[in-house]
Amino acid sequence: MAKQHLENTIKDIVKQLDGVWYMKIQTFPNAHKRNPADFIVLSSKTKALLECKECKNQRLVFERLTQTEDLKKFKSKGDDFSAFYIISFWLGRKDKSEYYVVDVDDIDTKIKKTSKKSFNRNDFKENFNVLSYTELVEYVSNLMNK
Repeated sequence: MAKQHLENTIKDIVKQLDGVWYMKIQTFPNAHKRNPADFIVLSSKTKALLECKECKNQRLVFERLTQTEDLKKFKSKGDDFSAFYIISFWLGRKDKSEYYVVDVDDIDTKIKKTSKKSFNRNDFKENFNVLSYTELVEYVSNLMNK
């Protein structure tokens, strides 16, 4: 399953961070409930929800972003609350793949300003900062220690 690449990558990153607690929220298809995110990540400085989206066919269809309202609600709770979509274009190996850590409000604004129903890889490069695996590790570490 493709999404597992990204979820496993994020799990490996957050479990190595000092002073950070995390939980991978399990999905139970028969529960008929959606989860607000894939991960809850907490430190003494910030509280974050992280939702992983691995892109198939080199594009992200907006209707897959079902957690946006829950993420925005969580983020609105205070200055030390944050919520992100972590988007990956898997290119065979994590060190060859492209990653984007996108604040929920930023992607929501971009979606509302376009008539498109999805963003392809080039759209992401034009609208957001592409990160290598090494940069992703640094970004997540900085996020939890800001």
